[in-house]
Amino acid sequence: MSTTKARLLFGLALLWACLAAVPFSQALDRPTAQRVMRSVVQLVAVDEKPSGLVVPLWGGSGTILTANGLILTNCHVALPRAMWDDPEFDYDLMVVSLTIRSDEPPRPTYLAEVVQYDPHLDLAVIQVARMLDGSPVDREQLDLPALPQGNSDDLDLGDRLYIFGYPGIGGETITFTSGNVSGFTREQGVEGRAWIKTDATVAGGNSGGTAVNEQGELVGIPTQSGAGGDGQYVDCRRLADTNDDGRIDENDSCIPVGGFINALRPVNLAKPLVEAARQGLVRLPAPSPVPPDRQPQPSSASFGPITFAEGVDRKGEPVRPGTAFRSGLDELYAVFAYEGMANGLEWGWQWTVNGRSLPLQRQRWDAGAQGRSWIQLYSNRGALPDGDYRLDLLLAGETVRSGACTIGPAPAEPPTPPEPAAEGVEVYGRITDAETNKGIAGAVFIVLQPGITVDAFRWTQEEVYARAESDRRGYFELPAPLRRGETYSWIVAARGYKPILEDGIAIGAEVESPYELNMALPRSR
Repeated sequence: MSTTKARLLFGLALLWACLAAVPFSQALDRPTAQRVMRSVVQLVAVDEKPSGLVVPLWGGSGTILTANGLILTNCHVALPRAMWDDPEFDYDLMVVSLTIRSDEPPRPTYLAEVVQYDPHLDLAVIQVARMLDGSPVDREQLDLPALPQGNSDDLDLGDRLYIFGYPGIGGETITFTSGNVSGFTREQGVEGRAWIKTDATVAGGNSGGTAVNEQGELVGIPTQSGAGGDGQYVDCRRLADTNDDGRIDENDSCIPVGGFINALRPVNLAKPLVEAARQGLVRLPAPSPVPPDRQPQPSSASFGPITFAEGVDRKGEPVRPGTAFRSGLDELYAVFAYEGMANGLEWGWQWTVNGRSLPLQRQRWDAGAQGRSWIQLYSNRGALPDGDYRLDLLLAGETVRSGACTIGPAPAEPPTPPEPAAEGVEVYGRITDAETNKGIAGAVFIVLQPGITVDAFRWTQEEVYARAESDRRGYFELPAPLRRGETYSWIVAARGYKPILEDGIAIGAEVESPYELNMALPRSR
């Protein structure tokens, strides 16, 4: 590695350390292990029989993500019916058991409800909702031991992983295993890394559990079994009298309890689900899947323009439509016409709120060939957040119609270009993602003192002529004009992106002021 590149990387590391003090440790020490352990829960789906008997059906693991009770797990643990349209996978209650000590069984404490899920990714977020006796909980008073999320894209071959979870149903203590990242796998329909492969031996009951890096941050969710044919589980047994006929036989539900997992879902794939749950958005249960051989094709199917509104009437017409809505709106409706549709056709939609995409929703069409339909977005916290909203409608996985609106005060406008300055050149502009063209928040633009090159920069304040940081939409403005007749070097950088390094930027008399400078940063891979 060249001296210049090494110095640059070191300087950027110092810069990120100043902007966000992120603790770092080289090993999972005992305090970190204890902290991670307390964030791991056991999840057990149970049925309540008329006789009063509570029957465990299947179990898994989960990770507490927020103090108010959001828990990340697998969809096949939290809502298997959404993955496999099979009544055997219905249940009455989801019991959450907390880890108190490593040498004691987890303590059944709460009941939880599914709030977000993605059957394709096999991920789900559940929310602690009630005590075991059915009484509601005050989420703001829960103060559960939450685990921070890491960046799974930072993992590389040979990196150490530490995995926590519960290997089976009832009575077992938490287990710990460790191993290395042994590879990555892609998957159709999933952008970037779809799976993290590991050489760690992980028992099947750890599905939905916790894989952390050396800093004790959640980076993966144990998900995929490495054997067992077409099924997700190697070992499936009839352990309980699920039909309440007094016998345990082939008529009872087959409960998955075994197998070994050798692949983790990267936590980055779960972040849209988690963000949607944080905002209080609730996804309703998915309809039954249609067999592939009976799925109609899009042909001439189409959607009309999207009209946003505060409500819909009995005929499905928009009520108080518009593109800008008041703060405190409880529900947002998107109304659209359709034609050429066929029942069973694959379609879907995706909301984007303030630049963050919520989980893609997939369904099978059941509303006939033509007419009018609508989609509702709401929050179980009483009000939708202020900001920019976008809705994409999809057919067979392709976006065919989009619309946008805002809630609350108008978003901040791009900075007004400064007035011309005779003594120098005012510089303003925007820093964007080269792939998405979206603004990058928190990017830094450093202009060095005249005569100092990037190679000679020693990362002292005295060497910096001007420094700016982009706002949430990527806009920036240098605090001082660049002097005419001088030559500058500059560095443009953002976490997760390749920096731009420029020497020899001459500011001549022909350069107009103010000067708009827009830069696109490629993502680091």
